Amino acid sequence: MERQEHEFLETCLWLARAIARHLKMFCLIVGIATLGSIVITQFIDKEYESKAVVLPPMANAPSLSSLGGQFSSVSKMLGMAGGDTREADILEQLLNSRELHKAIIDSFRLVHLYEMDKDPRKVIKEADVLKRFRRNFKVESNDLEFFDITFRDKDPERAKMVVDYALAHVDSIYSTLKWTTASDEAEYIDRRIAQVTSSIDSLKKEMSAFQRKHGVVDPEVQYEETVKLLAAAMQEEAKIKLELDVEKQQHGDKSIRYAELKARYDAAHKNAESLKKRNDSILLSVDNASSVMIAFAQYKADLELQIELLTGLKLQKETAEIQAKKGAPKFIVLERPWLNDKKVSPPRMAIVLLTFFLAAVIATFIAVVIEFTNDERDANGRLYHLLRSIGEALRPRK
Repeated sequence: MERQEHEFLETCLWLARAIARHLKMFCLIVGIATLGSIVITQFIDKEYESKAVVLPPMANAPSLSSLGGQFSSVSKMLGMAGGDTREADILEQLLNSRELHKAIIDSFRLVHLYEMDKDPRKVIKEADVLKRFRRNFKVESNDLEFFDITFRDKDPERAKMVVDYALAHVDSIYSTLKWTTASDEAEYIDRRIAQVTSSIDSLKKEMSAFQRKHGVVDPEVQYEETVKLLAAAMQEEAKIKLELDVEKQQHGDKSIRYAELKARYDAAHKNAESLKKRNDSILLSVDNASSVMIAFAQYKADLELQIELLTGLKLQKETAEIQAKKGAPKFIVLERPWLNDKKVSPPRMAIVLLTFFLAAVIATFIAVVIEFTNDERDANGRLYHLLRSIGEALRPRK
């Protein structure tokens, strides 16, 4: 372990000796490189950055799919069960669109500023101009779906003006797009409302015809009333039948009371049978009750669904009309661009420090090679002869 520590210490001391013996060369290389980097960075154009932070507009015009549980069936019928297009995606596409970038390039004459028109014989390709512009124009989003819009330029005032122009231009395009969408949606909903209203009227006519045909108003209520009356009639019939049987056993079937009871029983039995088949605006025939109630329930369910659909459409229409009148929801600029006169490029200090470090490494390597060669030459070592033979082999022969 001690031997390894001594070897490491000897290596460090040998390296320090190599640098010390060739200190002038070391300082010359490092000094020239560092001074050169300082001079060169003075000729690199300064760049300034302007930035805006934007919050995309919220989807304050909910589709029928988000109106709540009571309209869930409506959203499926309208084909809106899927998710809506995110407002952030729309805004991002507009910010990164060719139309916006081309408008900025033309408005600020960036082709001339980028000196891409110096040679009149050279054809300026739009793709090259856009590529150059997009190096400086960035749109980035974070986890909170805020957008950072940044632009770099040699002129801090122009950088701010470009970001301001981008915000205003996108706001105009976005407003027109959303206004058109809201207007088209209102027209579409008007047509759907007319269709649903027509369906409701047709269903109401069919229900009225069905009610007249079967003599029903509300089958469930009528059937319930029929069952109550029929139960009372059958109870009365059973009671009279019991009294009739008792009278027959005690006095026979020739007594006056038996005859009275028999007449009352026949009337009660006839009433019960009549109730089973009676069908009017109050009572419902027991024999046809099942089929009538099922058919009427289907009519009623279809009508309720159409009314629910109409309610949802009217709500959607109201929302679309409000949005069309007030215009598109504006995105929120959380941080407006400002005149930032602090340069962001070039990072002179970082360049100088990196150059200093690389020059020091190169100078140390050269000093080590020279010192190692001298040590091998003094020791007449094998490596020295090998290096010498390589040098002789590389010499041009006469």
